[in-house]
Amino acid sequence: MKEDYPNNLNKEDLLNAFNAQILSDLDWKILKFQYQMDKYSISATQLAIFLKYKKYTAANLVYANISKKIAKFTNKYPYQSESSKRYYWFSLLSTTKKVDGFDLWIMRDVVIEAIEELQLFSSSDNLFPEEIHSQSKILLEGASKKIIVNAYERNPKARKECIEHYGVKCKVCDFDFEKEYGELGKDFIHVHHIKPLNLIKEEYKVNPIEDLIPLCPNCHAMIHRYNTNMTITELKNIKIKN
Repeated sequence: MKEDYPNNLNKEDLLNAFNAQILSDLDWKILKFQYQMDKYSISATQLAIFLKYKKYTAANLVYANISKKIAKFTNKYPYQSESSKRYYWFSLLSTTKKVDGFDLWIMRDVVIEAIEELQLFSSSDNLFPEEIHSQSKILLEGASKKIIVNAYERNPKARKECIEHYGVKCKVCDFDFEKEYGELGKDFIHVHHIKPLNLIKEEYKVNPIEDLIPLCPNCHAMIHRYNTNMTITELKNIKIKN
């Protein structure tokens, strides 16, 4: 099998697709998992373990379904076999490479760029306590780094709506990244989940206005420093006193 099948899907296509709310929570969970893996690479077996599926073929299907949704929306399709007319759906979003007998899906640069431009996910090394669950650490065979898996996944659409409502200034210290760093800081901000996700024992619908609030990384770190449920008002009062 060839290592790569080129396609003409571009970043603008992906930005439009990601903003169009065509992907499910499961789709985002899978993309986040791949994005946080070493070198953005996963195998179907790793994905099956992560999703708690018994067979890797089921993981193949759910990954292919993401590509199908994006292809239908953008009218950009992946490699198609001339003989069987079968689409190689994984190739829309990933290249492939065989490592130790496993076919690894390696997220395409254009997908990574779209994810990072929209700030959909944090890197696993920068997750805050609200974004992880202390009992949700797994080490996958074949992976070269530990992945912290959040049992209560964030919805990137909710983050976007929160920022559209509140703006991108920190709601504790009023820090504005664009004012400080120019174009580099434009649209950058963390989004704090007011009710810690690890205290929520079931899936629920996030209210972007009531449940989320923009914070700069400093204030975000401080509000979680002692793993308590500190409020925005309490952190503001601490800052005023000092």
